[in-house]
Amino acid sequence: MPKVSVIISVYNVEKYLRECLDSVVKQTLDDIEIICINDGSTDNSLNILKEYASNDARFVIIDKENTGQGDSRNIGMDRATGEYIAFLDSDDWLDLDTFRYIYDVFERVNAEVIHFNYTKFNEYSNKYVPQNFSHNIWNEYKIDLDKIHFYNISLLKNDCFTMLDLISGTRIYSAEFLRKFNLKFAPTKNAEDHLFVNSVLLNANNIYYIDKNFYFYRIRIGSTVRSKTDDNFCIFRSINIFRNYLIKHNFYSLYEEEFEKYKIQVFSWCYCQIPDNKLKKYLNLVKLNLDKKSYKLFLKKIGPNSNFLQKIFSVKNEYSNTNKYKIIEMLFFFHFRIKCKIKYV
Repeated sequence: MPKVSVIISVYNVEKYLRECLDSVVKQTLDDIEIICINDGSTDNSLNILKEYASNDARFVIIDKENTGQGDSRNIGMDRATGEYIAFLDSDDWLDLDTFRYIYDVFERVNAEVIHFNYTKFNEYSNKYVPQNFSHNIWNEYKIDLDKIHFYNISLLKNDCFTMLDLISGTRIYSAEFLRKFNLKFAPTKNAEDHLFVNSVLLNANNIYYIDKNFYFYRIRIGSTVRSKTDDNFCIFRSINIFRNYLIKHNFYSLYEEEFEKYKIQVFSWCYCQIPDNKLKKYLNLVKLNLDKKSYKLFLKKIGPNSNFLQKIFSVKNEYSNTNKYKIIEMLFFFHFRIKCKIKYV
């Protein structure tokens, strides 16, 4: 049995895949299993995976049609044989000492999950921005995780579904724990992490936090979470799956208020990823999924929407090559527009 199984879902990332795979192959812990699921890539990603697998017996390559990252990770979990399970997005990468360090911590403490920090790498600005989970927890709850290390949902109940980062890769999980509670990702193309990370929180008694930035999260052109496509409408399905999970496992009555706050937050996150010509449809669906009070809070979060200000003024992001621009438009009489393009530096 390998000490760690790392699961990597791969879709059209030939530009970034080698950096991702190298960060796993060169880990200081050798006893690992590397499960790569090619999710119907149409570029050279599959050939790169086969190249690495031909030189390293630790690789397991699964090739399938494109059904999304959630489905791919679930397939990877079913195949995994490791004592602990990690997830890595194929355009991100890890510190080379991640698995050795985390495995040693698991051997020392009684934890079902170990949670660590991540660093954002912005491809547009070429800047690294470390994120610190314990700082967020201190600011929200006045709890010093750097001292107590352990946490669970009873400690962080207020805002529990919105305060935690929803990146599955910032934690490593006991395989026994995941199988005991049959924890899965939502089978959707976007927001698949939400069900998994939140259900981990709901079921774990002992999550152990360490103040190490092991995971590097890339903000890039063309990534799923930054693309304006109709796929982003799957957020309604993802939220419904999470709601059904809460009901089925008798969590809903305990966390109904937190779930409502979570919906408001997620709908506001997704708003900027909806194609402009589908915004009206999106707003109507959000309205159907929230009560009147919650919908007003949602509108406040996204700023002016379907009102007079939106009709004459809009601010949007636009990406060209590796540059990010802020597009400011003002509509005057007779459909005359002034458009300003400001480049981020």
